[in-house]
Amino acid sequence: MTQIRTAFLYCSRNHCSMAILSLTLQGNEKADKIMALIVLTGYSGLLGGAVLRQLAKSHEVICLGRAVPQVDSRISFVEADLAKADLSLALPKRADAIIHLAQAEGHNRFPDAADQVLAVNVGAVAQLLAWGRKAGISQFVHASTGGLYGFGLRPFNEADPVTTSGPLAHYFATKRSAELLADAYATFFHVVALRYFFIYGPHQRANMLMPRLVASVFNGTPIRLAGKDGIEINPIHVEDASAATVKALGVRSSVKINVAGPQRLSLRSVGIEIGKQLKLEARFESSPEATVQHVLADISLMERELVAPKITFSRGVESICSKLSTPLQ
Repeated sequence: MTQIRTAFLYCSRNHCSMAILSLTLQGNEKADKIMALIVLTGYSGLLGGAVLRQLAKSHEVICLGRAVPQVDSRISFVEADLAKADLSLALPKRADAIIHLAQAEGHNRFPDAADQVLAVNVGAVAQLLAWGRKAGISQFVHASTGGLYGFGLRPFNEADPVTTSGPLAHYFATKRSAELLADAYATFFHVVALRYFFIYGPHQRANMLMPRLVASVFNGTPIRLAGKDGIEINPIHVEDASAATVKALGVRSSVKINVAGPQRLSLRSVGIEIGKQLKLEARFESSPEATVQHVLADISLMERELVAPKITFSRGVESICSKLSTPLQ
């Protein structure tokens, strides 16, 4: 049997203290099968939870955040508020990689949540980068957003210009700032920024796009469309997104990569497919006079450097719709 030490950092306004809990590995869970020590944030979210499940199969993982994860013998938990804590006090002296997936709540509530969004999306990134250099990491993978490209008539590739305008300008500005901060460390370790496009999956937060569309169909609320069929997107199921994220640990260059699904879908076709799964008729309200532009990703680089997404939208949305039995809000 092998002992793994698990650290818990408790922080109040004026004091931080750390308690250590030892976990015992038994049976086939041997320490010699642990390939790397990875610090993971955002593990309680849709994507982070899926990434954690994959990482725990072959790596030692330190989960850094506020929520206690569902641990097994390879997962350690360090409690810290990413928006407030001095993260260097919580973390060990060395690690092999960082995956930063934490998402501040209220990213769309500007200006009320502006301070928290800035602290998590920029401040925490700055702290993790500085600590990572001292800890000797070789890989820094972090969550950016495909929203940086804005809207267009063709799929965006990574060389296209980005924008920080529109209703989510503050959120986009923090994500772009994080990319620029991380780029400055590319001489010390590989930096991979993953620009995700419309991740979806079971138990996703209700205010995200796909749960809102499912709720609309389920409750008989019309889905509003720009033009006849609405914008086009290529959403990605969380299992494909998590596979791409874990694969990014092996990219031996500093790069930005779009992470999106395999199908180009109009909002109307998304609603129709949801209706098929729910055995309900989706309702729509079209604005034929509206200018229609799309939010689509060119995933050529993803397929070359990471993985090719495999889960079709029909299969992916079934995992959401099959669990519904009562009207959604």
